Amino acid sequence: MATTRTRGISLNADGSRTINKVHKGTRLFIRLGKVSQDEAEQRLAGEIRKLEYERHRRTNVRPVFADCAARYLIESRNKRTAELLAYHIALLLPCIGALDISYVHDATLEEFKEARRLDGVSATTINRTLEVVRTILNRAARAWRDEAGQPWLLTAPPLITMEQESRRPPHPLSWDEQDAILPLLPVHLQNMVLFAINTGLRDENICGLRWAWETPIPEAGRSVFIVPAGAYKTAVDHVCILTFMQQKRSAPDYEIGSTGPELIHRVTD
Repeated sequence: MATTRTRGISLNADGSRTINKVHKGTRLFIRLGKVSQDEAEQRLAGEIRKLEYERHRRTNVRPVFADCAARYLIESRNKRTAELLAYHIALLLPCIGALDISYVHDATLEEFKEARRLDGVSATTINRTLEVVRTILNRAARAWRDEAGQPWLLTAPPLITMEQESRRPPHPLSWDEQDAILPLLPVHLQNMVLFAINTGLRDENICGLRWAWETPIPEAGRSVFIVPAGAYKTAVDHVCILTFMQQKRSAPDYEIGSTGPELIHRVTD
């Protein structure tokens, strides 16, 4: 195989020519057959133009919101909230999924907000989804880069206006309210809700509570459950202090199984 006057084009023993060249990190290897040197050079120049065009296209095509949302979900896949984030993003995609990320702002989000209002959800619920939009825009502007080193969002992320919330102040559940709510629930949920009222645990902790986390307190004549940091929202160990309760272990691992809180026989003050 002999070299020719053009680097990247070689002449084979049978008179055929081959392109074998690296252009800006991309290798071109093409068997041309028995063509002239001029034809081989024209083919090489054309292939280089194709590479340059594709490189320019990738550099200048801006990602759409769906691309950013997909990357955010991949980066969040190990979070305990990954399923909830996917739910919020699924709500957003029909409205803004196909938009260039730079076109996502208050005006383009209005369609989503109006649709959710018509669904009858509260302002707080709408804001939880808008917070996901805000996070994605911030990452697109500050963390994510394309092949040329440019941020996915070339400008500062826009201010996303939250809905005006009218939160009701929390108040202790009265006995009358408890007596009115519990009979409306299925039997297995009545016991679960009663357990929640008496422990203050969130639903994922109630359903995921394990007997292995039980720690007896002999001096008090009862037990507590120490929920490990990895299973609790604040990422710190949480001590669940139980009120007076009778327990029966009808499940080997979880205190409350998938079919209901069958271990919780009675939870009272």
